[in-house]
Amino acid sequence: TPLEAGLGFACKLKAGAPDFIGKEAILARRDAGVTRRLVSVRGPEGEASAADGGISLWGHEQELLYRDGQLVGKLTSGGYSHTLGCAIGLAHVCGPPKVPQQWLAEGRYEGERGEG
Repeated sequence: TPLEAGLGFACKLKAGAPDFIGKEAILARRDAGVTRRLVSVRGPEGEASAADGGISLWGHEQELLYRDGQLVGKLTSGGYSHTLGCAIGLAHVCGPPKVPQQWLAEGRYEGERGEG
């Protein structure tokens, strides 16, 4: 949803704003609390590719993401950034209700190739 992607600001959800398809669902999700967020991830500089024994960051929802040793999400897409010199990607991360930015920023993250 737009809320999971951090794009709630782009939805006109205030009272009196025009209705649109899906508005009720977005309001219900907002009121219940967003427990999943779409986040960008970055591997260490010069991280090995899957061909070299490293973790694949192409993301077919098989790459698992751990926060402080606990499974919190899956990589959805990724690749190697020649500009940054490391692997980058997008992942869905599950956390506490209304997943606070501070919770996302703290912690140690690791990836692992899952079964698939």
